[in-house]
Amino acid sequence: MNAKLKYAAMTAIWIINPVYVGGCYNPTFDFDGQDMVELMETVNEQSWTVENDEGSYELEFQLTQVVGETEILDEDAEDQWDILGSADACGQRNFFAEASACVEVSTLYIEGVVTITDLETDTVIIDSFPIEGAMDAFGYELTSADMYLSNDEDVLINFYSSDGESFSLTQAQWEISE
Repeated sequence: MNAKLKYAAMTAIWIINPVYVGGCYNPTFDFDGQDMVELMETVNEQSWTVENDEGSYELEFQLTQVVGETEILDEDAEDQWDILGSADACGQRNFFAEASACVEVSTLYIEGVVTITDLETDTVIIDSFPIEGAMDAFGYELTSADMYLSNDEDVLINFYSSDGESFSLTQAQWEISE
């Protein structure tokens, strides 16, 4: 190939390279931590009814955002992602799965208590039981979120928000220790 043709082709590729022309896509979030706190508080504003094989129960929550250091945060979490490596494209980010693109996750750490009442006997079976967990919102808009709450293996409660405005209860399990 002619040297002038090589030079022209390389110059054209360099000029129309999208990174040089448009730069990296750098979207911004349309929500902040306060929006996530307000979504979490929708769980506190109502009671939740659960029906299972043992009966009907009412769950009431008093949840707050975790402030400061907490045992919820896994100290080794950062180390486990280091083995997956990172990519430098529009900033540095970690890939959580093979063949994935930028995944933006906003996490709000939560603590609080749950009270569970047996609706058939109107008896409180679990009173102000401590729970902790997190709410995850994926993407740049608060259009959906998952919230996971637990206390070791005694209580496991999950919520899902499909609109970023309110939650639905997707799972509630507990064991009563005598």
